[in-house]
Amino acid sequence: MMKHNLLNLFFQPRWVAIFALISALLVVSGILIEDRPNGYALIIAGILLTLLTGWLAGLVWFQRRIEVARRESEEKFRNVFDEAFIGMAIASTEGRWLRVNPAFCEILGYSPAELTDLSCRDVTHPDDLKNDEHYERMLMGGKLRKFNYRKRFLHKTGRTVWAFISGALVYDKENKPIYYIAQIADITNEVEEHRQLEETESRLRAIVHGTVDSIILADIEGRIILFNPSAEKLFGYSESEVLNQPLAMLMPGRYRKAHTEGIKRLLEGGEPRVIGKTLELSGLKKTGEEFPLELSLSRGNNSFYCGVIRDISERKAMETRLIQSELRCKYGTLAESSNEAVILIDMKGTIILWNNVAERLFRYTEAEMLGKPVTFLFEDKLNPESLSRLAGNTLNLTAHRKDGETIPVEFTLSGWKTDIGNTLFYTAVIRSVSRARL
Repeated sequence: MMKHNLLNLFFQPRWVAIFALISALLVVSGILIEDRPNGYALIIAGILLTLLTGWLAGLVWFQRRIEVARRESEEKFRNVFDEAFIGMAIASTEGRWLRVNPAFCEILGYSPAELTDLSCRDVTHPDDLKNDEHYERMLMGGKLRKFNYRKRFLHKTGRTVWAFISGALVYDKENKPIYYIAQIADITNEVEEHRQLEETESRLRAIVHGTVDSIILADIEGRIILFNPSAEKLFGYSESEVLNQPLAMLMPGRYRKAHTEGIKRLLEGGEPRVIGKTLELSGLKKTGEEFPLELSLSRGNNSFYCGVIRDISERKAMETRLIQSELRCKYGTLAESSNEAVILIDMKGTIILWNNVAERLFRYTEAEMLGKPVTFLFEDKLNPESLSRLAGNTLNLTAHRKDGETIPVEFTLSGWKTDIGNTLFYTAVIRSVSRARL
């Protein structure tokens, strides 16, 4: 460095001009006394001095270019370092702050002079010192070149500051570590927001798990993300069995197509049709048993759906008993006075009224048939899904008597709704078309 400074001092433009003039004089003098013994020596000395002057001048020029580039680079780094919105710092391998920018000072509440008088440990939360030491060992041992992790600093006021720190260990030309350089982002607000969110979720989970209603949360694609204990008891599944499974697994098959189409419509930005409403549907237990339920569906932040489910089996059973009582009062006498076998069937395909002609035709008493599925009588399967399709038609079926005999019958089905609950029922009028005596 001293050598370069001396060269810089000595070889100023005026000295280069003087050396150039001396070189020219030596060459001219040599030419004028060319015929004397020292003539050629002067010429050669002048030429050599000219070459040397040019070489040294070039060396100084090159050195100056390097110095200018270095200063420009340092200036750019200084501007980036000092003007950065994110905290930046340089620390020695001994853990002392060598240089800090205003943003980092603002994060910790210290002035640059105060901070550079402190060590890194002085402003680190005690619970994070071991983690810092771990990364220091990894870096100094050559196992890491860069680092990034979350840590806690101590503000000048004593409060905790959460930060995300990333940086590297810088090496010299001999590959020896000389200092750390790091960027520090204040994430205290984000950490606090996350903590509050976790507390809110914890309280919500406590409420959800403590309620008597069954609560199910699903993501926007209809996959289950929460299944509270009441839902476990109602459907017979544990939460671990249903998490990330489609909601359709809890529905009878007849609902699944409409459910899939609804999810697709919402994903494509369509308008919801059942969200915000309370519906009466049927659920499907793990055992395969269907049961009536009441569903209140809502949507949260366009990212999940919440279903509150109540088992209404008892209410439906009571409604059925009321309806059956109403039917017996209204239609029992009419059915008993008919010359044809008359049975009433609910929407599930269960027999709820059985007249005396039906007793004679099939040889089952009313007590034996009430609550039995209508499919019990016929070889041709009649199921709840087919009843609405067959209503208004007369079918030729084969029926089973109690004694095992089979007889051909005409089966005329009609559907109607009651005044109580607007519930759908079916009336079946059955005529024997055989010659067998009743």
